[in-house]
Amino acid sequence: GAVAAGQYTGAASVTVRDPVTAATASAIDLAIHFGTQAGVQVVKAVNAVKPFAPTAIENADNPATPVILPAGAMAVFTYAVSNTTNDALGAVTLVDDAGTVGNLADDFVPAPVTITAGGKDYNTGDANKNGLIDKTETWLFSASRPVGEGVYTNYATVSAVNTRTNTMLRDDDPVNLFGTVARIDVQNAINAADARRPTVGEDADNPLAPVLVNVGNAVTFTYLLANSGNGPL
Repeated sequence: GAVAAGQYTGAASVTVRDPVTAATASAIDLAIHFGTQAGVQVVKAVNAVKPFAPTAIENADNPATPVILPAGAMAVFTYAVSNTTNDALGAVTLVDDAGTVGNLADDFVPAPVTITAGGKDYNTGDANKNGLIDKTETWLFSASRPVGEGVYTNYATVSAVNTRTNTMLRDDDPVNLFGTVARIDVQNAINAADARRPTVGEDADNPLAPVLVNVGNAVTFTYLLANSGNGPL
């Protein structure tokens, strides 16, 4: 059904009966929802040259065209949070899921990009320095994190409260990344009958069980290279 505004709890219950013993068993599970409304927007980007206006590539919304970076490299995430209502927004909370949806243990809070005025720190987007995201304002946050291996999606979620209606507002925005891994394996074998599948003896990795070859006899070394990374080499 349609989600209603505010928090509510739904419950699902099930009861089963053993046809032989007539014994019964029951279980119940709750689903707690909080219905939020549109009115705040977050735009997350990766290594954006202009964080307030990232390109489509930097925005990385499309999982078919992720931002490609070496795994382990530091990515700079920027978060532009704007107000799409006519009222000021307060109680702003921004959380990044670190690319692990459903795992709260590694979630982190991006830092606000601030300026100092009158001895106080304000978000660089807080034009009138009132601590609220007003209608025409966009606030900026930033975080740096190492890129993981392979393809994954990383979500930022923002929530805020409309100061006039006291309504909770929420939005999220993903970025898609591909962490490349350059890795190669080499397998050197001696007189392998099948160079693609040398036996343990032909592989000759064990110094206690070397391949025995008569002095002066010809020997053939083969070298099998395999790409064990996740991209072309």
